[in-house]
Amino acid sequence: DVLQAIMLTMTRTEGDSYDHLVPFNDVINHRNGKDYTADPVYNIGENYQIVARRDLEAGEEIRNSYNKCEWCHAFQNPPAFQRYLLTPHIFDHYGFIEPFPQRWIVPNYRLLFDVEELDNESGRLKATFAIPPSPLGVSFLKSEIERLESMKGLYDGEIKGIPDVELNTIRD
Repeated sequence: DVLQAIMLTMTRTEGDSYDHLVPFNDVINHRNGKDYTADPVYNIGENYQIVARRDLEAGEEIRNSYNKCEWCHAFQNPPAFQRYLLTPHIFDHYGFIEPFPQRWIVPNYRLLFDVEELDNESGRLKATFAIPPSPLGVSFLKSEIERLESMKGLYDGEIKGIPDVELNTIRD
């Protein structure tokens, strides 16, 4: 299918114009936080390297960041906070829900924040705001938490017409 080939190519290309594939880098997965282990360093048409950000254990997966990397020049020093490549953009462009830590924005309420897990067992999360939230932003977040809490269990099980893989993505 031509559309599938185009989308696959777009999610694995480098450069502002989606104009070239880079062998090996095209299969490196995304992570932030402690699992963000390497940065690509390249000059288009000249050279390409993958540089470790720290010492890696034998067999540890090499992962780069699709939105916090040194080479993401389209998103460095943005003129406005809405230019960051955020968790919803990762989903839109690459087709997956970014694991924690995640970066979120709600521009109408002037909210920009990162969400990380406190630990793997409890499911507790921590939000760190890049911009102090306004009273209106705090009120919005409280109402969203209440809304989401009220939906617990509402969509458990199968839903006719929605494949399991899509339903799990919606739940994430």
